[in-house]
Amino acid sequence: MRRKNAESTAHGATGRAQRAKRMAQKAFVFAMLSALCAMLYGCAGRRVPAVRDAPQSIRIKGSDTMVFLVQRWAEEFMKGHPGIAVYTEGGGSATGIRALINGTTDICATSRPWQPEEVKELVERQGSLGISILTARDALSIYLHPDNPISNLTLEEIQKIFTSRVTN
Repeated sequence: MRRKNAESTAHGATGRAQRAKRMAQKAFVFAMLSALCAMLYGCAGRRVPAVRDAPQSIRIKGSDTMVFLVQRWAEEFMKGHPGIAVYTEGGGSATGIRALINGTTDICATSRPWQPEEVKELVERQGSLGISILTARDALSIYLHPDNPISNLTLEEIQKIFTSRVTN
């Protein structure tokens, strides 16, 4: 583990780099909202069975990691499509995948790759492989108190800390 020195703390990101990063983040969010809107629009033609003249609805189920993001997307979509109700529910990636396989949800939000057996079962049960769109990446940020003598950690060192192989 590396210790702090005056030179390593003197360097910082420039204002231009920070602005470029914010612009890239905004572009990414716009692209993801556009992709979700396209997906939701494609699902919007379904009607809730057994309820005559019910409003159109879309059901999204899955990852607890993604549930707040999916809820925000649903809210934005419904603003532009007031006749379509979007229902979101967490429960975990496996729950969402199972619901999609069983036909009890329209869209599955998952924060992990599908297992080969899940893909096979989806094709067998629904007759379609479906489509998968990467919408976000999860990350872990680690911040150290300014008085901490350690200024940098490698991924290997972080892994050792979180697996209790390093405790000091």
